[in-house]
Amino acid sequence: MRYAARRGLIRSIISIHEMEARQAEDGTLLAAQDYIDDSDENQASAIALRAARAIGHALDGADAIGPQYACIGKRPMPADGVPIIGYLPKVNGAYVCVMHPGVTLAAIAGRLASEELVMGKVLAALEPCRQERFLHRRAP
Repeated sequence: MRYAARRGLIRSIISIHEMEARQAEDGTLLAAQDYIDDSDENQASAIALRAARAIGHALDGADAIGPQYACIGKRPMPADGVPIIGYLPKVNGAYVCVMHPGVTLAAIAGRLASEELVMGKVLAALEPCRQERFLHRRAP
């Protein structure tokens, strides 16, 4: 979600139960909320209004923020919680690196993936992350 806000309202990232927010240099307030469901009361615009109220109550000077944009997106969450890293079988040259939380794993995953891509190595450390683990599972 994006909100119009005065500059300097947030100087870092705020993550509390009611909200997760940070502010861009131009003053735009960026916030995220967990997806609940497809009901009318949980559409993106309704979530944006609830989040604006929560932000307004939590931060001095944020009572007049205005929603600019809201959408629902899904975070990449592999079914087993383990990152998916490596070349896709049967898709020549396609290499994927999918995980959540990307922020905490980005440095090591990026280093290992770049070694595989640039150096042409196949790293044993990434074997548990290969997409082939999903190809051999039986449907429930």
